[in-house]
Amino acid sequence: MSLPTKVFIACFSMCTVSIASAEEFSIDSKSSSASQVLDASVPFSGTWIGDYDAKTNPEGTQTRPGFFGGSGNNPINYSAQFNLSGSNATQPSGEFSADFDMEAMTGTLNGVSIDLLGGAQVELELGITLLFEAFNTISPFSIYPGGFEIPVPLGTAQVLSSRIESTSTAALVLTQLDSTSWSITGSITANSINEVELGTGPQEFIVPVVAPISGSLVNSPDGRLIELSFGADVNQEVPIKDAPPFDGIPLPLPTIPPSDNTANVILSGVLDSASFSAVQSLQLVAREVDSGIPQDIDNDGEVNGADMGLLFIEWGFNPGSPADFNGDDLVDGGDLGLLILAWTG
Repeated sequence: MSLPTKVFIACFSMCTVSIASAEEFSIDSKSSSASQVLDASVPFSGTWIGDYDAKTNPEGTQTRPGFFGGSGNNPINYSAQFNLSGSNATQPSGEFSADFDMEAMTGTLNGVSIDLLGGAQVELELGITLLFEAFNTISPFSIYPGGFEIPVPLGTAQVLSSRIESTSTAALVLTQLDSTSWSITGSITANSINEVELGTGPQEFIVPVVAPISGSLVNSPDGRLIELSFGADVNQEVPIKDAPPFDGIPLPLPTIPPSDNTANVILSGVLDSASFSAVQSLQLVAREVDSGIPQDIDNDGEVNGADMGLLFIEWGFNPGSPADFNGDDLVDGGDLGLLILAWTG
């Protein structure tokens, strides 16, 4: 028996032990896609007051309680909710680590971090539904009876970021398809984290999700490739933590009876919670991250018995082999020496 064969047999057991080592994967944004359909409402309450100011805006709107009369510029109590809706399609980015045990046909995903927008920003339709006490305005004159809801469109709100962050290890089941590929099934527990600018300052909404995942794992000459698809239906009320009161938000109210005029008031209030209804769908292509060490043939971040076993499989005249570290078209003792020098255990 030749020396390379003896060494390969001795190293084979070490190779099988290291199969389940963690590997880092990076999401290929150009080959991946994400879509979201979102409807959300964010209730709040407070007061508003006309934008009149004796010095800086003497022609501005004044607000006064009741149907007629009164004097001065007075705050009016209200309750309301922001309404957001829209859909978007983006190319996500991100990373995760994976462990695979090919003997047990199992695996895990850890540290899943997905930027659904891929660094971009998207917009949602934004409006306010108002419920308030009866009041009247001066400049322009209008009567607001109160006691019923008034919808007011506000244009758009910016989604500053939208992320999926795993909160626990996801267990996977593998099924072999052929000599180089396996199907993947499992589920992921994560937080859907969205930061939205409503005009009151950026607000972050965190919604827990549990979503089934499926896909495939492929071994290729360029490293492992994982394709995953998963979707989540979210319908939940979420408290808003540490949201400071807001003030100074301009709100143009259409006059009653309808005309081209608007009564301009300044909004103040407090955000309490948010109700989300969302459908998210992801198709991800993730590629194994190169460790940057040529002797790490299996790209698991270590140079060990697994890589030595792979080197002996490549032994001999083998132009272009990943184990030909010195580029002489031979995988031989010179390459073995370079692997040993890079050994990490």
